[in-house]
Amino acid sequence: TGSVSQYYYGGKSTTSTQAVRDTDGTLLSPDQISQRATAPITGTDQKLLSTNMDTTWRSRNTERDIRMVVRDQFDYNMIDESKLRGRSRYRNRLTAAFFDYQSLTDGYRTRLGRQSAAWGGEGRYDGASGGYAFKTSSKLKLSAALGMPTDKLAQSKRQFAGVSLDADAITPNIGASVFAIQRNIDGELDRRATGVDLRYFTQNGSLMASSDYDVVFRRMNVASLQGLYIDEGNFTVNTLIERRSLAQASLGQTLFFQFQDPNNPGNIIPLAQTIQDMERTGKSLAELRELVRRNMSYASHAMTSITVPLSQKWQIGTDLHLNRIGAIAPNEVLPMGLPASGLQRTVGLQAIGSNLLAQRDTHVISGSVMTSSLFKSRQVSYNNLTALDDAWQVEPSMRWQKTTAAAPVGVAGGFVTTSTAWGPGLKLSFKPRQSVTLESNLNVDFTHTIGINDDKATRYTYFLGYRYDY
Repeated sequence: TGSVSQYYYGGKSTTSTQAVRDTDGTLLSPDQISQRATAPITGTDQKLLSTNMDTTWRSRNTERDIRMVVRDQFDYNMIDESKLRGRSRYRNRLTAAFFDYQSLTDGYRTRLGRQSAAWGGEGRYDGASGGYAFKTSSKLKLSAALGMPTDKLAQSKRQFAGVSLDADAITPNIGASVFAIQRNIDGELDRRATGVDLRYFTQNGSLMASSDYDVVFRRMNVASLQGLYIDEGNFTVNTLIERRSLAQASLGQTLFFQFQDPNNPGNIIPLAQTIQDMERTGKSLAELRELVRRNMSYASHAMTSITVPLSQKWQIGTDLHLNRIGAIAPNEVLPMGLPASGLQRTVGLQAIGSNLLAQRDTHVISGSVMTSSLFKSRQVSYNNLTALDDAWQVEPSMRWQKTTAAAPVGVAGGFVTTSTAWGPGLKLSFKPRQSVTLESNLNVDFTHTIGINDDKATRYTYFLGYRYDY
């Protein structure tokens, strides 16, 4: 079983820019404005052909379950050479290519090849994983994995190994898991972390907590708590509180650090490609790890959403998001440091209607207001999905957004930059047969920004493609 799909993504924009203020923020005179007038610029933003393949071979009987899975994406970028900026036109991303064997009688399972880690935050890797399910009332399962991450980090070489222990039914309502993982980079310890997940389920809700703590850097990568409640009338409350590092604590982070050349002040030493390159700068591993600690920043997020059914056809919802990114104190890597983002607040409202104009249609009207100490954004959108018959499906949409931002630091005048964007969209889907889907989508965006410049832009983005399921 599986699917093959191919989509062409295109985009074109026209932009006109007219200076209305000088670089220090002062207003220009009419004569100065006319002298700085520029003609509109039209260009192609995107020409990309993307091909996807997802296939699974499976054999199952009463004793074992065998699968072979391959998922791959190949992109061909047809944009002008000048816009590639040295990048390759071709990009292939092999997401999965593994053999999986599960015994249905003895409780063990193994998987070999390219796969994604289910725990530990390693993402895609080439290697092996396996597990054994004990025949206990708590549904205890021991798992292990080892391999090499597939996402390149300069020219370094990385390997990891880890274990986890899961208990899905400590009690009828409580489950938990714990993991430990170590990753090496260029022969040195990259990260060593441990984490715990706790799960509590009832008929009407759930509560889940998770953590990821690095014992070498003594830093918490992830700490989160999420709750869900649904009553008999489908009144729903969903909450989330989390704090996570913007970048996972690891020695490999130092490959992104830049330093002044001590022999030539003012010159920047080129980015290192391996940990050995970093050590040649004269810094010990202990010093490099301390720099990682001092350059870690955390994103804090709190969210609550409520959905209330009004009738068989309508429900309304509201959500509140609070976000904040922490500061980084001045240090050798960032001499000026980075300030905290301040508190960002987002309040949203949604109205969802079903089967209003046709037997199978959905209408979503939503609006949100986002505010912080530096900017404010308001957005309204409408999205519709209507099945005209068993073959045709149409999805029109419309959005409007207005954003105001304070003047950049160091610019006089106290002016604000205002940006207004709006535009329609339309997606069409047609199934000439049950296994074939033809799709097309067009979005038009009109944007007007007034700040130092008076900018007007029109952008068209679209895609055309097909998917064949077998």
